[in-house]
Amino acid sequence: MAEGVGTGYARAAYEQQGVLATWFPDRVLQVGDVVSRNRSTGAITVESNITDLLSGAAELSRVTTTSGPARLAFQRGATMDIGLEVDGGLARARVAFTGAHSFVFAALDGSSSSYERLVLARQAIVELAAEDAWRDEWQLVTGVRSFAYCLLLIARGAGAEARVGLDLSSGLAGFDAVEASLGASITKGDAVKWELATCTPLFESLVLHRSLLSGEAVEQRYLDNPVAALPAVVRALPVPLDLD
Repeated sequence: MAEGVGTGYARAAYEQQGVLATWFPDRVLQVGDVVSRNRSTGAITVESNITDLLSGAAELSRVTTTSGPARLAFQRGATMDIGLEVDGGLARARVAFTGAHSFVFAALDGSSSSYERLVLARQAIVELAAEDAWRDEWQLVTGVRSFAYCLLLIARGAGAEARVGLDLSSGLAGFDAVEASLGASITKGDAVKWELATCTPLFESLVLHRSLLSGEAVEQRYLDNPVAALPAVVRALPVPLDLD
């Protein structure tokens, strides 16, 4: 089966940044959302909220928010030519994509929100699973990365090109200098883009699956790769990451 357009981006977010990619990237999430992921398209659907499923979840719902990072950028299979249209501290650069699923992600003015006590989220899922009130395909969103601006470019095939804006006054170079608020344009080939404001493109979650032997809830890794775990043991995946 052919991979979806966002597969390479989602894998890179997990492998390079230690977070999950919200798909589609314009989907708005908040801590406490209960979501499911379509196995064919990767699209996320908000099914409910943990406070609607579990009575007495007031303490669980306590969320802490910290500012940062000011910028975040990562890419795979892309190269950049910076020598285009330099004007003061701003510039336009050409980005070339080497193949399908090559991408560039850039974001500005970030903040991170997460549960104050993750152990309570783990306990809540185990309790709901024991009561058969938790579906195997559900995930509990335990952390969200929000940004004021976000830019995502994904190539559908080799040879695609785009132009992006750079903030050279930032003192950064290459893709780290991409200014998400300036947007981008596809100039060649087949590619898709998202230019977003006030977005939640990255998150962390807890996911369970049933033990074939006991039927009890155990841990499951992202991208459907089960890992051995004791019954009713839940661990946060990916590992919490400080993006500052």
